[in-house]
Amino acid sequence: MAVLDGGERSATVSALTSCLAHAVTAARFHEIVRTFNLHGILIRRAIQRLREGEAIRAELAGLPAPVLVARTLIRLATGLEVRLSQSDLAAATGLSRSAVAAELATLRRTGSVETYRQRIVIRDLNALQAAASSERLVLDSSLRR
Repeated sequence: MAVLDGGERSATVSALTSCLAHAVTAARFHEIVRTFNLHGILIRRAIQRLREGEAIRAELAGLPAPVLVARTLIRLATGLEVRLSQSDLAAATGLSRSAVAAELATLRRTGSVETYRQRIVIRDLNALQAAASSERLVLDSSLRR
């Protein structure tokens, strides 16, 4: 967003695997946007990203750890794989690394995932989706008391 408003950068990108990247100066970026009339597309994408961020922050605020971990794994998966460390997953969920490790241990025991160094493989997507949607069960059971 900094290239659009001239402010400070708010993020840094790190590649998880080797890749080829090209740096584009702000002036060149603006030239491309003007040449191809991309202003509307950029605004729509920026608004979409803000809404996604708000939805994620709302999710982080009110869900129990098992649901948070399951939803985050589904959201971040490329195919059936998440290439993150447990610390990175903890940062993505707002949980401690030990809380994430405990939830991953439960998911491993149920056969939902396998964990490796810097990588989590989803083995049973249906079970993981059930865990991700189990907030209703948690809320329903608390209402019955």
